[in-house]
Amino acid sequence: MMKTFVKTKVLGMLVLMAAIMLAGCSTRGMTAAEVNQRHYRTIQNDWWQIQDDIDSIFMLERPSRLSRQMVR
Repeated sequence: MMKTFVKTKVLGMLVLMAAIMLAGCSTRGMTAAEVNQRHYRTIQNDWWQIQDDIDSIFMLERPSRLSRQMVR
């Protein structure tokens, strides 16, 4: 009686493990439009970072302390 209970329990655990392994990561797939939107956002973010780097190189990230009025 005890042997069949242990066998049943082991067999049940093996079936459960096989089901989990076959299921894998159950996330929903992405449509082509969602992938394109994600790529667009990534590229846009990269361009913004490049622009910020260039602005900091040329010291354009801060407002100028010069007067807007023409001084003669």
